[in-house]
Amino acid sequence: MSKNKAFNLNISKFSSFFKFSIAIVGILVIFAIVPNSFAISIVGAAFSFFWLLTNNKKITYFEKLREQSFFKFLTLWTCLVVTAGCIHAYLRYVSPGYDLSWFAQTITNATIGDGLRVTSEREITHLVQHWEPILFTATPLTLLFNGSISIVLWQGLAYIGGSIAAWKISKFLFNDSNLKSLKYLTTILFLLAWLNVNPLMFDAHPPVFGTLLIIPWIFYCIITKKSPFIIILLSLILMQCGEIFFAIAPVFIIYCLIQNKVTKLKIMLSLIIFFSGFLLVGAYQRYFGPFITGDPFFPFQNRYSSIGGDGIGILKTFFTDPLQVISKIFTINKLKTILKIFIYCGPFVFFALLSHKYRVIAVCLIFACLPYFIQAGLSPSMETNVHYVSSIGTIWWLLSVIGIYYLLYETKSNSKLLPFKKLIFNEQKLFPFFLILFFLNTSEWRKSLLYPFRAIVDRDNVNSEVRKYLTNIPREKGVIFVGSEWLCPLSADYRKWLLCEGIANKLFPKMPLDVVVANKPDLINFYNNLEPSLKNSIIGNTILALNNDNPEIVGWKKVGEYAQNSEPNTSKFKNILHFTIWEKIDSIDK
Repeated sequence: MSKNKAFNLNISKFSSFFKFSIAIVGILVIFAIVPNSFAISIVGAAFSFFWLLTNNKKITYFEKLREQSFFKFLTLWTCLVVTAGCIHAYLRYVSPGYDLSWFAQTITNATIGDGLRVTSEREITHLVQHWEPILFTATPLTLLFNGSISIVLWQGLAYIGGSIAAWKISKFLFNDSNLKSLKYLTTILFLLAWLNVNPLMFDAHPPVFGTLLIIPWIFYCIITKKSPFIIILLSLILMQCGEIFFAIAPVFIIYCLIQNKVTKLKIMLSLIIFFSGFLLVGAYQRYFGPFITGDPFFPFQNRYSSIGGDGIGILKTFFTDPLQVISKIFTINKLKTILKIFIYCGPFVFFALLSHKYRVIAVCLIFACLPYFIQAGLSPSMETNVHYVSSIGTIWWLLSVIGIYYLLYETKSNSKLLPFKKLIFNEQKLFPFFLILFFLNTSEWRKSLLYPFRAIVDRDNVNSEVRKYLTNIPREKGVIFVGSEWLCPLSADYRKWLLCEGIANKLFPKMPLDVVVANKPDLINFYNNLEPSLKNSIIGNTILALNNDNPEIVGWKKVGEYAQNSEPNTSKFKNILHFTIWEKIDSIDK
């Protein structure tokens, strides 16, 4: 039997196995949709299913598939996911409500000319520590939708636009390949990879907008040899998506500098440009941000307090005691995180640097990952949480497609990699090893692609009276949520004073207090964490009276009570929390 036939799956001979595989895929999909189940990887299931289709000579689905039909599928899929994300934002009751309320408050305040002003979650009064001017582009959506939906839709539009770029990249690189399925599968990988999609349904952050939309188009302009001015312009726009892009975006400008000819002088200039990005981040953290807000680089300075507090301090510490900084980066858990990302995206990243045609951009992309790995490495809270490095997910995907391109087109017949190439790529088929790696992709419930659908199915409706009450509180009134973050985005629109996470010691002296939404245990803990001066203030006495179920003695009243699952979808045994809404008497205009 020839090697090629060894990899063929003869449906007549293995019909039982084929039917069994289809059944397993179906079960996995059901497990991912049904509430309270452990979500098995949709990525792995879908890819394995596609492999079964392409690995049989009698099934020529991808050979018959027209590009126009696939593009319609791509459009339908992305619109479906974005729509589900928007519905989820409207019905949101699960983490990270804090983050969504933060950005919802910011863009709705910007709509009325109050700048990117935020009070929820952080102690500062302006959105500075992420430095994301790109958020202004989301404000027009608030004319049609509430803040939460606007932010998710805004990021969803980036997902749609970035997916189109991913399709164009895959088509450009693999259109002439004998593997007809490859350009479709690499695009599907972009559509499904949780590093790209997870933030849509689980989080909302402007850096994700940049990595979903702008980075794919920059890469497409590079491989199609568009004008360097377009690439530089897109890189400058990318810098508006978050301060981390101060250090990431310069690599694309560097590529424009060295693409035609690499010289020692250009390498030196490139290194200066690259490390200037780190200096810009550090200067922003140390000087520019505090100049705008009057507050120090908070709260991230606490993460880095042992090694300098901010970018400039870390650089000083590195030059005086480099081992102290390095020891923070290269811990076992942090190395595991990097390895986890590598496995999620496949081993093809390793081959990207071997490419002759795209080696220069591959080197640049490797350096583009470095700032985020350093940030993740230095921050204790980002030790094993891959979610925090989602902003480089697209870069990792780009390195993967370069690696695949190298294996397909640049390995010669006498190459040592030829056996590996034959193992993975075989005429019209793809060996399961190429696909099964992605089975680990979403082995945890929050990373399931169908998370928003599941959340919609298994949800507790926000009582219509509660929704109406919270969305009609006048802008100037002060509102705090304690232990009920799922409601924070609901009342964040055009809110001047909103406190969600319980960081009160700096904000309370500035804000009025008119509405409190809390559960009893968290409210007690909230009071205990107040500074002594605040405990003895009017606000402190109010919180104490609410804790003791005596709102009348401080001029407050109970508006209503409701129960909520603390962690829906995570367990069969749901922890029911009981919340209360209190209101200052005569405070809210009816």
